[in-house]
Amino acid sequence: MLAAGLVVSGCGGDKKADSDTIKIGVNMEMTGNGASYGADGYDGVKLAVKEFNDKGGFDGKKIELVLADNKSESAESVLAAEKLMQSNVVAVIGPTTSSNAIAASQVYEANKVPGMGPTTTNPRVTVDDKGNVRQYTFRATFIDPFQGEVMAKFARESMGNLCG
Repeated sequence: MLAAGLVVSGCGGDKKADSDTIKIGVNMEMTGNGASYGADGYDGVKLAVKEFNDKGGFDGKKIELVLADNKSESAESVLAAEKLMQSNVVAVIGPTTSSNAIAASQVYEANKVPGMGPTTTNPRVTVDDKGNVRQYTFRATFIDPFQGEVMAKFARESMGNLCG
């Protein structure tokens, strides 16, 4: 996720980072029903950023995280994404849930800022209702239909004998 943000940070267009930092937004479920997902995800992002910055950053620039709590709600995910755009981030990590990521994707697309859902599995996160691939919204995991197919194959091949 960090690598994607760094790749696009060089293409930041009018989203200028100051001379010493690269701002990456974090749109996570820090409160509400999905808070455990967001909190764990944010801890992982912070750890990765610390390790990256401790190694010198990217061309001498350090990553600065800008956190926005989407409160585990789709409408709040949009507001969090808009807040991050106002903070001039070059990329966004999150949301962690598919419904929130689908909602936030409209903001990423409109602002041409890459957003990556680390655990979003619904195909609609990266493909709109008309079947068009979103240009600025990505995921870091497999989609639900693929996971279901793999799990069914595993169950059939390795557990089939349990059913007689």
